[in-house]
Amino acid sequence: MDRISPARLRNAGLFVVAVAVLYGVVSQPQRSAECVELVFGGVAEAVRGVGDLATDPLP
Repeated sequence: MDRISPARLRNAGLFVVAVAVLYGVVSQPQRSAECVELVFGGVAEAVRGVGDLATDPLP
């Protein structure tokens, strides 16, 4: 019996995650929008923190 390669397993896992995300977006668009807003807010704060560190490394 052949073993499943890690690359093939990874692709299958990514497909399952993508289908689950698309299902969540279609079934609950309002909640999905709130999650996206939360994630982008966190990313913006992280980028702002890196920028602050780069401009003034020693407060």
